[in-house]
Amino acid sequence: MPPKQGAGHAGKTPLARQAAGEDPWASDSSGSIVVKATGDSASSSEEEDGDDSHAEATEVLPEKSDGKETMWTIPQVPQAETPGKDPAWHQKVDDLAHRGIRLGHILGFYQSLSEGTLRGDAGQKLMSHFTAEKHTTHDVVRSAIIPVPKSTPFGSCAYATLAEGNAPCLATVMVSHHWRNLFCHLSAAVLAYALGETSYEATAESLTKKSFEELRQRLDRRDALQSTFWMCLFCVNQHASICGGLPAAPEQKENQSAEQFQELCDSHCREIHDPVTGKEFSACHCETTKHWNSSALCEMDKFDSMMAILDIQVPKVIQRKLSHVIVVDESFEVFSRIWVMAEIAKAQELELNQVALLYPPPDRLKIEVKDVKAKRRSQAMLPAGAWEVPSSAALEVARVRDTLDIRNCKASRQEDVEAILGSIPDVNAFNERLKEVLFNEQSGILETWSAERCAGFFDVIDPLKDLVSVQQLSAPQVIMLGQESTGKSTLLERLTGLPIFPRNADLCTRSLIKVRLRRGDMRKLKLLVQDMQSQQDEPSAFGGDGLELEELGDAVMKEMTRQVRLEALRQEQNGKSEEFYAKNVRTEPLEPSDGLCTKKLLVVELNSPKAPNLDVVDCPGLVAAAAKGRPENVAAQTAQLVRRFVVDGWCPGGPRNFPVLVVKLVRNPQLIWKYLEDL
Repeated sequence: MPPKQGAGHAGKTPLARQAAGEDPWASDSSGSIVVKATGDSASSSEEEDGDDSHAEATEVLPEKSDGKETMWTIPQVPQAETPGKDPAWHQKVDDLAHRGIRLGHILGFYQSLSEGTLRGDAGQKLMSHFTAEKHTTHDVVRSAIIPVPKSTPFGSCAYATLAEGNAPCLATVMVSHHWRNLFCHLSAAVLAYALGETSYEATAESLTKKSFEELRQRLDRRDALQSTFWMCLFCVNQHASICGGLPAAPEQKENQSAEQFQELCDSHCREIHDPVTGKEFSACHCETTKHWNSSALCEMDKFDSMMAILDIQVPKVIQRKLSHVIVVDESFEVFSRIWVMAEIAKAQELELNQVALLYPPPDRLKIEVKDVKAKRRSQAMLPAGAWEVPSSAALEVARVRDTLDIRNCKASRQEDVEAILGSIPDVNAFNERLKEVLFNEQSGILETWSAERCAGFFDVIDPLKDLVSVQQLSAPQVIMLGQESTGKSTLLERLTGLPIFPRNADLCTRSLIKVRLRRGDMRKLKLLVQDMQSQQDEPSAFGGDGLELEELGDAVMKEMTRQVRLEALRQEQNGKSEEFYAKNVRTEPLEPSDGLCTKKLLVVELNSPKAPNLDVVDCPGLVAAAAKGRPENVAAQTAQLVRRFVVDGWCPGGPRNFPVLVVKLVRNPQLIWKYLEDL
């Protein structure tokens, strides 16, 4: 949680607003209302704009300064009042950035919805007919999210405001998604990201089976329930925007065919009706003032600016960059939404850590409808499987790549489309850059998902197994080097298919982690600890033989924590017995102030009929200097550990190491070239 508090705002009561000739119930700020206790009662007063406490954040928005013209940056969406000079506009952006929601609340909301215990402001049950396989995010917003915070001690507010008790909550993960995706799948994707998984298929199945306590325990073991996310459905105050009406029926245009118009009508019909009950959604009759694009207080046109604020503020709180998660629906329609494209562009501009989550894994993705148009028309009225035609992920990716054009992307409000398109100086150049970001064979967000590419790598390595066996050579070893937070662990996770590499905490990898892949008759998985000096293995305290794959990620994190703490304890209490160290080692999650494990490395050994003979090693990320909260010697300690392992790994029996350098040269090229020369 950020240190910022809402008490720094000078609030006005509704009576004071009325006396000043203002709308007494208008939301001048975020839709979040500060509650001030008076005796035994609480009177609500809205936050005042014009506060200068956020001047630092609003003055340091990153700008391109390399002197080169770029077609990639999306300028701010035009406003009636100039954003750069309007304190209310900047205040709104900062308020949105501090309106995150913790993962525990997201899981709790889904559980209440699934179990039929969600209640409205008057105690009435909400959406007790929720069906995971049918209800979309749009449906849940209309039937559950809008009614819950309609009348609260904080006024009609965003769901995140109610969940967090109106306390500022800095979001550390930005989520881009499509409102027509199943709400179950959206929730599953966020949980899967927090669990370090690369697909949300398994978590969706857990949600469908209502395995909430199991999920909660797994998340708690990773200390993930307190992770903060920014999701528009929870974090935008729907009562200050869309709650009061349903989308208008389409009007047929002169150049529109009957089929196109019918498609729009079918889509509109689906959008305003519940897919289970068939009833039309109800409009909300709250009196909250609505703010649209012409207002500096609009909450639906500032997502890219909010990401820029978060990019500045998040590293100050958790010592790592803001993360960006793209939830890809089964039909890949997320890439037809213009705000998603704008958010992807902004994340690339800010060099955020981007992850795309698919369902199911790309190597066996199937869609259940003939095409996207058929799905939109038939989703609510055809029996399951009526349009089943298998289609591989590769075909879907190819379709998106061939048809992607931001001019064809849509938004719920046409003014958003016009504003975003109007802010792009060269649309063709923007499209080409967008395709490069998504589909580049080496670095594209979607292409790096390809299991077939990993298989191709193994096809090259695997023929060496006979030579390795006959000549009694050591197996090849790939060592992943690079700066911190450049995607080393994520790449290894996709390469090995093992969701075990830490990537959701500051200084993610605190020790060397080696994966031994070996060809064997039976599948067998175990976790070991190897002494760096003697190279002797010993069983991990958290998983020897018989370890299950779903337990592996937690076991790795726990063992890494234990080894880091043991090494620190041995330095502090030198000469004690092993029994003393084992008894007194701390077990709570690692913190930025903790150092590295330099004496031991973790070994994950996987024997499988399909595994190649290969060792893969994840090294701690190289850092230029110690950031706030970290040990002062962390940069030198990390470099020394990596250098010692790589150099010492060149054993007399012949070179077996294949260093792979994963870097973003724009960050600190001098640092990387220095280490390259040293190695």
